[in-house]
Amino acid sequence: MTVTVTLAKGAGDVLLAVSSYFARIKRLFGCFEGFLTIIASSSAFLHVAMSQFLLAVGFLSIYVPSVLTAFTPRLSSGIENIILTSQEFDLINDTLRTFTQKVDHFDPNNKDTFLQRFGVNVSFYKPGGPAFILVGCEGTASTIWTHLPRSYWVDLAKEAGAMVFTLEHRFYGYSWPKPDLSPESLKFHTSRQALADLNAFILAQKVAFDLNNPKWITFGGSYGGSLSAWAREKYPDTIYAAVASSAPIEAVVDFSAFLEVVSDIFYNFDKICAQSIHRGFLAMQKELQTEEGQDKLNQIFDYHNRLKSQQEQYNFFNLIIDTLLEFIQYGDGGSGYATKLTKICQLQTADENNPVQGYANVYAFLRPHKPLLRSAVIKPDNGRTWIWQTCNEFGFFVTTNSKRVNKNFVPDVLPVNYSVDNCGNIFGDVFNNATVYSNVDSTNEYYHGRNKYNGTRVLFVNGKNDPWHALSILEPREGINAIVIEGAGHAADMLRSQESDIPAITAARKQIHAIVMKWVNE
Repeated sequence: MTVTVTLAKGAGDVLLAVSSYFARIKRLFGCFEGFLTIIASSSAFLHVAMSQFLLAVGFLSIYVPSVLTAFTPRLSSGIENIILTSQEFDLINDTLRTFTQKVDHFDPNNKDTFLQRFGVNVSFYKPGGPAFILVGCEGTASTIWTHLPRSYWVDLAKEAGAMVFTLEHRFYGYSWPKPDLSPESLKFHTSRQALADLNAFILAQKVAFDLNNPKWITFGGSYGGSLSAWAREKYPDTIYAAVASSAPIEAVVDFSAFLEVVSDIFYNFDKICAQSIHRGFLAMQKELQTEEGQDKLNQIFDYHNRLKSQQEQYNFFNLIIDTLLEFIQYGDGGSGYATKLTKICQLQTADENNPVQGYANVYAFLRPHKPLLRSAVIKPDNGRTWIWQTCNEFGFFVTTNSKRVNKNFVPDVLPVNYSVDNCGNIFGDVFNNATVYSNVDSTNEYYHGRNKYNGTRVLFVNGKNDPWHALSILEPREGINAIVIEGAGHAADMLRSQESDIPAITAARKQIHAIVMKWVNE
């Protein structure tokens, strides 16, 4: 289904700012089917203010399982660029099945069920072998991960003689416990319900495939990595071991550490470049104080939207900062990454007297598709359900609330309340400042955070260049293995080895292989 909405001139840029906000806090795995096409017209009779638009999106998304995001980061930016052969396409086409799942695992009086999609590959299985399961997260399930040798874990499954599964997360893809996305329905959309889904699914597959107590090993990247680790912690009798790649284990409202990693990478790579970016943002703050300066920034960045209110200025800063966050998060540390960093700094420092234009050039370089800024068409993504989870469980709101960042990189232009307030703007009085902070505290109490996480036989893998490592477990301790890959980005270890891989990623995959095979052979 395609829903076309016509917006007034300028409203599309507001839309893009909202989209960028959604994308910035949704820095995890995602691969969605789009339902909504938004077309911005040139008629000038209406201006859609930010707060009004958020409320409109909130209303619209109750009935359309999609929220608008212009850019959606992926667990690995390489997966969606895979070119399939005709044989591979035939192999994965129409291979997903459905499983009858409970809507609510914690209320025995609720008998409602829904169909949850899963993939299974039995071609590698040898009697007595283990079962590997890729834990679904905020994206559509794909059997690319179970049927094609495009990731290291499929290679592992072949060697181990494992049966391979993937389970789509509730309220993502096509696994919908409820027919709408109202807060009343989304109360069933939690990580705790998702883990109970996983446990029930595994117990059912043991019976369906007549598996005689195999070792179930979970795999996952980013939020899926968090679920993988938490599944081993909460259901140790079902799950034998877990691999958690780029997995945030500590929930936090104010995720200022994200930009601290980005800041440190730029500052250590080229101090003059980092300082130029800093001066550029300071100059932008000054320009925003006058109408003439606002018009100037609109022209330089091809933004074309009002910049008068504080909210509108937050939207602008969020949009132009987002490009750097994306680039750093998915950097692999290889020669191409260094070359791109060099290019960015060359653009930024080309005119030492005009750091604003320098950053505008960086922005255009990192996000070259300028028509998006004019909002002709915006590709949809299923963002509302992930935003619900950030407001209801995790926070993960990237802010500039850091003295180190403010001194070396970017001034304080994105306060935490910008994101917290949007929870109420989108979902109404379900969320306010107090409930968001309380929800995050509840999550850390339930899963015990980084310091008190008590799962065993778990492997955490993180890239040093990935800002999410700041919320993960980086040091080994009793029952826990940890690998930190120098120069690697977000979930870089999950793809199959390639010639372009940096040595650190190759070495990490060998460590992962050794640990998983040790578990298999115990």
